[in-house]
Amino acid sequence: GLADDRRLGLSQLIDRCLGTVVLWLMVLALTPYYQSTFKAAMTHLPGQLAAGFLILASLGVFIFMVSRLKHGVLDLQERVIDCLHPFRNPHAYLLSLLIQVLLVLNLVLAAAGLGLPAEGLLKVAWLGPLLLFAVSFLPGLVSDWGKREAVAVFLLAPAGLSPEEALAV
Repeated sequence: GLADDRRLGLSQLIDRCLGTVVLWLMVLALTPYYQSTFKAAMTHLPGQLAAGFLILASLGVFIFMVSRLKHGVLDLQERVIDCLHPFRNPHAYLLSLLIQVLLVLNLVLAAAGLGLPAEGLLKVAWLGPLLLFAVSFLPGLVSDWGKREAVAVFLLAPAGLSPEEALAV
């Protein structure tokens, strides 16, 4: 009874929600860096629209996920809300932050394995949360190739990675 499908699915959904919030906060905190890094792209209306769309889409997806969670699990609603409440469950957010930092470190280590100099590795570290955030919200299907790879090539270019290296990372 402890491992029925609903509880396992809920744990995954809660994990996704926590990760989304943490990544979103990381991206917001690093926005001044991103503005200077992508200054040329952000001076054009399409770049501004794309950034705004990504932020609004992420909020929309998060609200949708929470509303679906709320209506689909009325008997577990109180427990789920407790799990997602940042003041009642701060350690879950801290663990999610640790996971996101380790995922960014994974990107940095992959770039280091390709021989990227220290300055480039630092840029990969700063760009990592944005890349993870963007890839998380791109709509797609299982084995849907192309969109995520294009985002990686675009976002990791300021770190000095060639398109091939960005794909490898």
